[in-house]
Amino acid sequence: LNKSFIFTIKTIRKNLRTFLEAEVKDAIIPFVESATFPEPIIKKLGQTGIMKHFLAKPYGHGANILTQGIIIS
Repeated sequence: LNKSFIFTIKTIRKNLRTFLEAEVKDAIIPFVESATFPEPIIKKLGQTGIMKHFLAKPYGHGANILTQGIIIS
């Protein structure tokens, strides 16, 4: 893996972790307890641009399965 790829993955993971800690960590509890879909959180997640790595072109980047797995892990 080249350094640019590793830097990109680390940046994506850092941004995702920051979002999860700031927007999801405490806000998800009411949705879990009421067994409802966290639509407001998903909308905010979409605005971060993280999801584009999981969508095929032309809608996203069409990241390969390795990249998707690293982002999720």
